Amino acid sequence: MAYDITKVAGMGTENLDEGSAMPFIRILQDLSPQLKPNKDEYVEGSKAGDLFFNKTKALLDNPVAMIPVYTTALYTEWVPRSKGGGFVGSHPLSVVGNPLYEKGRERQYDEWLGDNELRYTSYWFVLINVNGAWEEAMIPFTSSQLKVSRKLTSDINRFRYEADTSIVPPLFAQKWELSTVMETSKNNDDYWNFEIKSPSVLDFESDEDLLELAAHTSGKAADTPLLQTQKTESAPALTTSEDIF
Repeated sequence: MAYDITKVAGMGTENLDEGSAMPFIRILQDLSPQLKPNKDEYVEGSKAGDLFFNKTKALLDNPVAMIPVYTTALYTEWVPRSKGGGFVGSHPLSVVGNPLYEKGRERQYDEWLGDNELRYTSYWFVLINVNGAWEEAMIPFTSSQLKVSRKLTSDINRFRYEADTSIVPPLFAQKWELSTVMETSKNNDDYWNFEIKSPSVLDFESDEDLLELAAHTSGKAADTPLLQTQKTESAPALTTSEDIF
C-alpha cells in the first residue's frame, strides 16, 4: 500500500520562517574539547569539521543522510561566560517587547535580557541515518549558521510534487545530505559551517515506513522540553531605583 501523502500535507511547515542531553548535532571546531587528548570529552580520531552527535558522544558520517521533520525559532537565554555561563531558558520571539530587552549593548547586533545574553536560534528536528538505523536528532542554528537554515527553508518552500502541485509537501518529503564546509568570517578567521544539499524525494511506496516514522517524530517534536518558552514578554517595567535581579 502506498503512503497517502495527503494526510500530512504541509505538516511541519507551520513554523518555517525565512527570516544539554538533547541529541544535538554539532560541528567540531579547532578549539573543541573533543579534539584535545587532555580533555575528558576527547574523541580519538576527531578533527575540526567533523559532525559530532551529543547523544552517543561519537562522530557521524560526513556527509550523513538527514530528513527534516520539524522546525521552530526562539530565543535562548544564557548567563554570560564572564559570569560563569550556563543555559537559563527559552523565550518566544515576542521577548523583544520585554522592558528588559536590549540590543547592541556590547556589539552591534548582540541581544540581552537584563544581565543575560539572548541568542536567536532556529531549531531543526531531524532524522539521521546512523549505521543503517534512523535516529532522532536536533540541529540548533545560530549566528553564522542561520544562513544555512534560511536556505533550507527556502528550498523546502519551493518544492512541490511533480504529480500533483496542489499538495503542499510535508517538511519531511525529501532526504538531504548534511555535511560541513570551511568558511571565512568577516574578521578573516576560518571556521566550519553546516552544508545541506542533494535532496531526494521520498517515495510513497518504497519509503512508506520512513514517511510514517517522520510523521510520528514531527508530531511529538513540539513537546520537547527545550522548546517550552517562558512568558517573559509581559514583565512589568522597572523603576529607576529597582534592581534587575
